[in-house]
Amino acid sequence: MTNSYIKMKDGSWGVRISSGNVKPGSSWLVTKKSGGTASEKVDKVVWKGGGVSLCTICAKAKAAHASGTCTVCGGRLSAWEKSHGVRRCSNCRDGGGNARGGHSYTDRHGNFVLGDDD
Repeated sequence: MTNSYIKMKDGSWGVRISSGNVKPGSSWLVTKKSGGTASEKVDKVVWKGGGVSLCTICAKAKAAHASGTCTVCGGRLSAWEKSHGVRRCSNCRDGGGNARGGHSYTDRHGNFVLGDDD
């Protein structure tokens, strides 16, 4: 089972983590309804049981998104990324340094990109 978003009792969005040792401040890759993924930082573990943890999302990550900065590296989001609700900059979405050549990687669309070192 994958990590996913969940509507909390207070109406806010949280995350449902289905594996691992979940602690406040830890970051987890969460699958969106669209099939994409986002990195979310855990603020508080609200409930644990049966190998599942329900957690609130760190307010700093929400604030970073609202201010137009990447929730992973803190870099600035482009106008397109902000207008489309993207939370991670192109470097963090496409593999960071690997996206600039060197090692092979898979881009955000699942396409294999052969790097210079191969």
